[in-house]
Amino acid sequence: QGVMAGAYDVVISAGVESMTRVPMGSSFLPGSLPFGPKVMARYDLVPQGISAEMIAERWGITREENDAFSVESHRRAARAREEGRFDGQIVPVPVSVDGESSTFALDEGIRPDSSVEKLGQLKPAFRPDDGVITAGNSSQITDGASAVLVMSEERANALGLTPRARFHAF
Repeated sequence: QGVMAGAYDVVISAGVESMTRVPMGSSFLPGSLPFGPKVMARYDLVPQGISAEMIAERWGITREENDAFSVESHRRAARAREEGRFDGQIVPVPVSVDGESSTFALDEGIRPDSSVEKLGQLKPAFRPDDGVITAGNSSQITDGASAVLVMSEERANALGLTPRARFHAF
């Protein structure tokens, strides 16, 4: 919107997720609140896994549907990776752990060998007796970052750049 308003002609927008640095459920530990008491009193806030269970219950999504959707998602992501569709979006990062050097260059969360049968063996993660959300069909604990370069059409033209997308409505 800043570019559209003319306040900027080039903007980098970025974000980082570092789930490995935050213990699971940390915002709902006994005695701690993720928001102030007034927000907590006004809204029925629950942890993400419980909210996923509530959504599945509300819309009648079964465990089998969740598992099948998860397997198909991994299959599509693996195919896209094999076809090089992420190559222009992932920046390889050199790392060194205990003196061993390597490079992170692939999304490590894709599980191409996933199957409905394998997922069916997992126990529900958030509602042990009747849950449909498992470690295999929910979001993983992961770290990541992304950034996008946004600029006006005039600036892109002046720099000889070809846009990948265009904002046309909000």
